[in-house]
Amino acid sequence: MKGFTLVELLAVLIIIGVLCIITVGGVNSVLNATKKQSYETQVKSILSSAENWTLENAELLPNDKNSSYELPLEELKKSGNMPNETIIDQRNNKEMNGCVIITCASNCKQYKYSYEERACTK
Repeated sequence: MKGFTLVELLAVLIIIGVLCIITVGGVNSVLNATKKQSYETQVKSILSSAENWTLENAELLPNDKNSSYELPLEELKKSGNMPNETIIDQRNNKEMNGCVIITCASNCKQYKYSYEERACTK
């Protein structure tokens, strides 16, 4: 008789299963890292747009170290400093509707920009 025994077939199935588990884990970690990197690139683009917005709206910026200005993404879109399209967070596939916080740095001669994924309060 020619063929494989049941034990041999089970051994092959177990080996294939282990290889699948290892592959899926590796692919998931690469996908998650790519999504995180994409999000960080989007945030850098948003902050760059906020810096351009600052050049046109300097009178709205804070004048002392203890205050800040909250700039909604919608305002960046309306001003033309960002494309007027929906920005999707690649990590969770939801629309980004955050807030750029502009604070005074080094005696208000420079400004510090940060992005927070929350609605602006002002």
